Amino acid sequence: MEVYVYAFLKTPPVELELPLGIGQAVQLVPGKQICAVVEFDVDIQRLQGDDALLVQAIVAHDRTLGELFQQQCLLPLRFGTLFRSLQALQEHLVTREAEYLEKLDRFVGQGEYILKCIPRPEPEFEISTEVRGKAYLLAKKQRYQGIQAFQNEQAAQWDWMRRQVMEGYPEAIATDLEDQSHRIFLLVPIQEEPLLYERFQEWQQTCSAWELQLGEALPPYHFV
Repeated sequence: MEVYVYAFLKTPPVELELPLGIGQAVQLVPGKQICAVVEFDVDIQRLQGDDALLVQAIVAHDRTLGELFQQQCLLPLRFGTLFRSLQALQEHLVTREAEYLEKLDRFVGQGEYILKCIPRPEPEFEISTEVRGKAYLLAKKQRYQGIQAFQNEQAAQWDWMRRQVMEGYPEAIATDLEDQSHRIFLLVPIQEEPLLYERFQEWQQTCSAWELQLGEALPPYHFV
């Protein structure tokens, strides 16, 4: 029987509050020093065949990880991670134990924060319908120059912000999205969250051509 796996974590020193998963409460499968957070009877093929059910399952997966992360450091796995049997999972826990212990020690006390950088729209430069001749050509030139100046400033602000982020958080991972926005994943000690928010305010004040959004601490999805 296949086993759906959410995460790996150190054997808890105290009993955890195990949340509801996709369809039922999750369980712990113990190895030696490492446990797996699992759920049985998850029919991935059925979920993938129904868009509404699939979205609900993905949300449940992330919620489950978030609730567990509030209690203990863990290594999150991607939605849809299956092991072909309970025995295969237990063997995996034993053979990969040293690697997972090292990663868990590295991530303890840290969270992943997502910084979204959304470009603000270009300013509108209206040209009156009453403008004619040379005045109209001059107005078009000024509009073009204004748009170019805004785009150049926006690009310069992004370059500055990216440098600031990488200097403060060298492990940060930046990705470019199709709509010209950017997403940066930050690995930050949770105790340093106040400093992160101070820096976030500075970045937003300096980069007025961008709308910045900073999420709450999540499991280290992109650093595992």
